[in-house]
Amino acid sequence: GKGWLVVNEKKGEEFDYVYSCCCSPVGGVFAYEARKNGKAFVVVGDQKSEAYDYVGLPVFSPDGSVVAYDAKIGEKSFVVVGNNRRGEDFDSAWEPVFSADGGLTAFAGKKDAKYFIVVGEDRREVPREAHDLVLGRDGKILAYVAGSYGRQAIVVGDKEGEEFDHVSAPQVSPDGKTVGYAAKQGEASFVIVGGERGPEFRAASIKRCRCSRSRNAFADSAKVGCAAYSSIAESRPRKANAR
Repeated sequence: GKGWLVVNEKKGEEFDYVYSCCCSPVGGVFAYEARKNGKAFVVVGDQKSEAYDYVGLPVFSPDGSVVAYDAKIGEKSFVVVGNNRRGEDFDSAWEPVFSADGGLTAFAGKKDAKYFIVVGEDRREVPREAHDLVLGRDGKILAYVAGSYGRQAIVVGDKEGEEFDHVSAPQVSPDGKTVGYAAKQGEASFVIVGGERGPEFRAASIKRCRCSRSRNAFADSAKVGCAAYSSIAESRPRKANAR
């Protein structure tokens, strides 16, 4: 079969597969992944990238002017920002993010069995696999998920928090002072905001409000708790004898 994207009744280029479509926060431009003849592409508007063996989910900068994604050719993985590769090649690279002002990009990677976080041109080693990076305006990593499912924790700054079976992507207030996330341990789920753990539920989540992967989740830090707890207000509390 064939696939293509239609925007405002205008048909785009035909591919074997089209998927992971996203819209810019400004200007209504679409970006998506596509495959054709065994090769992978990222298409932004009507502009197609060079051919890769693999591409990850494209993400827009907050102003919608630039797209970033991870890609792979052969055994080399890297991040592309705009039309340019950023930094060195890795064995694996994933999840590029933009700072709130769009001036910096960050991503996580693995090379020679070691894990790294790359911010701009700076690389630092971290003890465990990193996901869901939150990048501050000053270029500092504010928070991220460390570890894989079954043993995960939120790292705030350089301090790793309590370990749980699973944690959600961290949400950070615009002033960078308050971090919230949902966590699960055994049968219990709850939300943690500013280090304070809320009541237990059968399921809990924390609201995200974003159009790009900049992860500025809340209007202001005072509303973090309200946003977090309102997202689980309709869930039924977990019963001690629930099976």
